[in-house]
Amino acid sequence: MNIPLMRDPAPVLILGEAINRKRGEHRLQERVALLQLLEALARAANEAASAEEAMRNCLRLICRHGNWAIGRLAIYSEKGDESVFPDRSFWEVDDPSRYDEFIRASLDSRFYLATGRFISPILRERRPVWFSPVTSRTPTGRMAAAIRQGLRCAFGFPVVARDRIVAVLEFFAREARPPDALLLENITNVGAQLARLVERERAEALNARLAAIVEQSNDAIISRTLDRKILTWNPAAERLFGYSATEAIGRDISIIIPPECRTEVARNIELIEREEKLPTYDTVRMSKDGRRIPVSLTHSPVRSQRGEITSVAVIFRDITERRQAEEKQRANEARVHELLRRLDEIQETERYRIAADLHDVVGQRLSTLAIQVEMLRATIGEDRGARVDAALGTMAQTVQETTDSLREAIAELRPALLDDCGVVVAIENYASRMERLTGLRIHVRGYRTQRRLPRKTELALFRIAQEALINAAKHACATEVTLVLAQSDDMVSLSIADNGRGIERALAAAQSRNGWGMGIMAERAAALGGHVTVDSPGKGTRVLAEIPVGNSHHSG
Repeated sequence: MNIPLMRDPAPVLILGEAINRKRGEHRLQERVALLQLLEALARAANEAASAEEAMRNCLRLICRHGNWAIGRLAIYSEKGDESVFPDRSFWEVDDPSRYDEFIRASLDSRFYLATGRFISPILRERRPVWFSPVTSRTPTGRMAAAIRQGLRCAFGFPVVARDRIVAVLEFFAREARPPDALLLENITNVGAQLARLVERERAEALNARLAAIVEQSNDAIISRTLDRKILTWNPAAERLFGYSATEAIGRDISIIIPPECRTEVARNIELIEREEKLPTYDTVRMSKDGRRIPVSLTHSPVRSQRGEITSVAVIFRDITERRQAEEKQRANEARVHELLRRLDEIQETERYRIAADLHDVVGQRLSTLAIQVEMLRATIGEDRGARVDAALGTMAQTVQETTDSLREAIAELRPALLDDCGVVVAIENYASRMERLTGLRIHVRGYRTQRRLPRKTELALFRIAQEALINAAKHACATEVTLVLAQSDDMVSLSIADNGRGIERALAAAQSRNGWGMGIMAERAAALGGHVTVDSPGKGTRVLAEIPVGNSHHSG
């Protein structure tokens, strides 16, 4: 039986320990090199004048650290579509002429495939990608160009700021390489640091733009703390309130608050602290010399990164000119109202005067003429002949018809029924005459009470009804009108609704004839503290007059 000889195990153990020690030293060297790279990257980022410069410095340092043949910084537009194509590129290449085909393909959007296995996952999944060995599914893709140029390994990572890709750094080597676990583990932090630089740069740019807007604004813009201390004060605030920024900053906001507005400010602070939205509103503030300034006020809470309200920005818009224009407009409207009121009074006075003249002069003469015709017929007697008798009959009929027309005209000018029987009877009588003259079907519904309305109220309601019926017949092309008169303890209302063509076309027709009817109706009601509304609820037009009556009653 052969017994195997025992060999000494010590050399084998020593060799294993040496290999493990070498591996440990190599891993340590890798970690030290990576640590040095990360320190260099952090230093380059902090020393860079811009985020773009920081990313270009990182591109160069990573290329040198990993002996990458090509490095590329692809920057995506802030407003662009990062999933398609970068806005611009920067390259770090040891021999640009050697890789001209790949570089050209990288700058051509036709070579970017949505189903690619390198840049597409970076953009879509927003994570680092190690792609080795480089392969291509098509002969036309960017990776196909990389293979033809001898590139076998690709590595890239994104820079993501506020959930948007702002840049991608990618690197290519001529030899296939296994994934660098240490680099992949730490490169996300590098991307995050670069993203913070991008966000800070954008925030600084935004702040600069906002500061320029505030400085150049014609509106006074200030900011204050929640305990009312002024933090900022723009040039427009200096001009509006008379305090310089040096005088105002640090002082209490009460320096521009009139005493009568102190409770308003306290309420605003309470609403802001409860995080309730404050609408823009008009109010008054006070200048350094004590002048009251009408302003439009807008509050905007300023929040910290944690979302807490730390201060309030306030915009003051001087509305002095607007107030003056409004006052001027109100004065003009008041003058127009007064002119219309006087016009209505003069018109009504003239109506009564003309009616009285027609009654006293023309009416009396027609009555005399009728008597004279009858006396002539009696004087001639029965021997007057057929032709004379017919002529006298025609004269008598003409006199009677003229008298009737005169009574109609007098009733139009001065409705006696209005004075004698009240507004409902007067409107019913007028509606009957309008039916005969126009063919309209008119329905009148109203109350009948023992207590009469004030005379001016009854007259206004009658004239409004009269004008509305004329409009319905002349402009609205209506066939049916309904008038409803109703009264409560303190209000009387008159509704006139027709089935015509609606308010817009009716008003256009009325205005083309230079009509004043709508304005006069409104003024009649306004003179008595009421109002008139006109609308088109579907088909037709509805006029609603509402006049307060209180406890007053009829007076002649």
